Amino acid sequence: MPFVIIGVMTTLKNPLYVAFVWHMHQPYYRDDLSGSFVLPWTRLRAAKDYLHMAEVLAQHPDIHATFNLVPSLVEQILEYVDHDGSDEYLSVSLKEEWSPEDKDFMLSFFFSANWEKFIQPHPAYDRLLQIREKLRDRAQYLSDQYFRDLAAWFNLVWIDPNWLEREPVLRALIGKGTGFSNEDIRTIVSFHEKIMGRTINAYREMEDRGQIEICTSPYYHPILPLLINSQSAREATPNISLPTPLYAHPEDAMAQIKRAIQFHEKHFGRSPQGLWPPEGSVSDALLSLLAERTDIRWIASDEAVLAHSADQEVYRDGYGHVTNPRFLYQPYRTSDGNGNRGPVIVFRDNLLSDRIGFVYRNMDSRQAAEDMVHRLQRVRENLGDSGPHLVSIILDGENCWDEYEHNGDPFLHSLYGMLSDDPRLATVTISEYLDTHPIRATIPHLFAGSWIGHNFETWIGEPAQNRAWEQLEQTRMHLVAWQTEHPEANEKLLERAWTEIYIAEGSDWFWWHSSRNHAAEEPLFDNSFRQHLASVYSLMGRMTPEWLLEKGLAPVPESPSRPPSAYLSPSLEANQQVFPRWADAGYISPRSSSGAMQMASTLIQRLYYGYDHDNLFVRIDSNQPLHTCTIDILLSIVNHSEDTMPHAQTTELLKQPLQPEQYEIQIGPRANSATLLRAGPDTRWDEVANLTLSLAEQTLELCIPLIDLGSTQGDTLIMRVIMSKDDSGTETLPTHENLEIRLSSFN
Repeated sequence: MPFVIIGVMTTLKNPLYVAFVWHMHQPYYRDDLSGSFVLPWTRLRAAKDYLHMAEVLAQHPDIHATFNLVPSLVEQILEYVDHDGSDEYLSVSLKEEWSPEDKDFMLSFFFSANWEKFIQPHPAYDRLLQIREKLRDRAQYLSDQYFRDLAAWFNLVWIDPNWLEREPVLRALIGKGTGFSNEDIRTIVSFHEKIMGRTINAYREMEDRGQIEICTSPYYHPILPLLINSQSAREATPNISLPTPLYAHPEDAMAQIKRAIQFHEKHFGRSPQGLWPPEGSVSDALLSLLAERTDIRWIASDEAVLAHSADQEVYRDGYGHVTNPRFLYQPYRTSDGNGNRGPVIVFRDNLLSDRIGFVYRNMDSRQAAEDMVHRLQRVRENLGDSGPHLVSIILDGENCWDEYEHNGDPFLHSLYGMLSDDPRLATVTISEYLDTHPIRATIPHLFAGSWIGHNFETWIGEPAQNRAWEQLEQTRMHLVAWQTEHPEANEKLLERAWTEIYIAEGSDWFWWHSSRNHAAEEPLFDNSFRQHLASVYSLMGRMTPEWLLEKGLAPVPESPSRPPSAYLSPSLEANQQVFPRWADAGYISPRSSSGAMQMASTLIQRLYYGYDHDNLFVRIDSNQPLHTCTIDILLSIVNHSEDTMPHAQTTELLKQPLQPEQYEIQIGPRANSATLLRAGPDTRWDEVANLTLSLAEQTLELCIPLIDLGSTQGDTLIMRVIMSKDDSGTETLPTHENLEIRLSSFN
């Protein structure tokens, strides 16, 4: 029996209950031996996002929400505040003079912000960017004033825009625009410190008032099922390659949980009732561990984990509305398999969560809020008179706002305002719901999976990831042996050594060892991971092993193609930076000849593609200036509701100049717009829609609404790109076949 509903439902007299869980986390950037931070993102996110989320919610006292503040994030914020923490970006910003190496560093990293939302709205900062783009290889011609202005603007735009508008000093600096002094930069940084200094108290006070619940996570954000036993990865991926030996240390998982609870009690004055397992990662073995801790009342995961646990699908209609809502929208009682009661578990609605995370940033803020409220109202309608239910919307609470208007304020205020005014909907914290409503369902087995593809492939299975797990295991074994050999060892020294192990167990190191994730700082994560392990040997008074000094595995040669790995909703900027906006996109590149003769250059460098629930996104990178080229994008749809096979309908489709149900987008030289055309009768093309287009010298980015293609989730898109240039002929990508894009969910 997949799941059991206990008791008789009562008539629905309550509103639909909605629980927002905002997850706040940053990798552990601090080097505990030196005290410095290797990257600035804790400081910058704190200045822009963490206090911001509390201040926005405080303006809507009727809205209740849950915040997951990971202990290692809180620790890093407090380290900046209490011990004058610093990072290289901050140190370089505050220098009086800059070396050539400093200037190269600043040119590489001081435009690390969303260009459309945080750089282009400020003409002075945008001008610095344009100069950088033109003079990248001639930095010696840039003045010291250029770099003072760059340091000022980089740190300014990472401040909550509400502070920029209401603080007279910051308003004056924005108005100044250029000619900044070193004192100006110190003033800007002082506001980072001020905002960080208020952050933790703001959350504590809101919880004291009863508006929010603060839940915790294991201290350094490890993937708990992999910590308990990495064999758990095989439940979702039976043939996955695993490290040798397996990593299996449930005692470490428990230590991470205990540390988190103790830290939470110290800094928030109460024990947390809820625990967000990092990345929504759960398993039966985790339940056995948590059964020992009666203080953890609830945990959470993803709807795909529920579906695989209960062997029952979450069904959705063509608009994404859940058609079996009682299954998803309620908490479940768990047990550890031995009859011991575990914590309650709730499962997030991944479509609603992803719409906030990826879709609404491309919409008008009020229309986006209306869409969310409408979808919640439909949930209530679909539930009928079946008793109280809970919709859990869980997502990162900081990253998505980078691509929203005004850091997400218009959307959040609209959403919170509409929810406050709607008596049919009521926001609650998870614990508030559990306080007043009985648990009606049980789930006897918890599938081992995460909120990314209901598996653990993001953190284990690839050679670089497995080697990192093996290095961690070997270092841990050496520490255990050394501790046994030295029973007189100093307790504080042992505590520091084990802390380094726990830090290295964090999820982020293995995330960046994945071939799916790319960043300019990627080698730095590998270096930091190995440094934490090297610190264990240093604390034991031993030389660092040679195998730990070697840099990470050489990257596997990149495949000429791959499918999308997650929903994609990039802002259309057509700049040189592919990552992170297109990090989860599928791509296809021209294949090189396997013979002795190699093509020197192709017209098309790479085609990127991806989709969210509403749109198809296409990016074309060219090896030629696009103002000299013509681009044709041919599309067709296979509607699986018609029970047709893609190849049967489309094998020859895009080889013909015109076929029914075929679409074309033609972009000529120097075009500044694009039109979607549909093949009509009598070899005629009919206009369907004008498309959003962004065009740069050698990059094109395009958004195609699925509704304009008559397509929806579950369909397959057939696509081919043809680029032509008078003096270079014509190229087609893919070369010999059609590109098939199945619009499947990433559950």
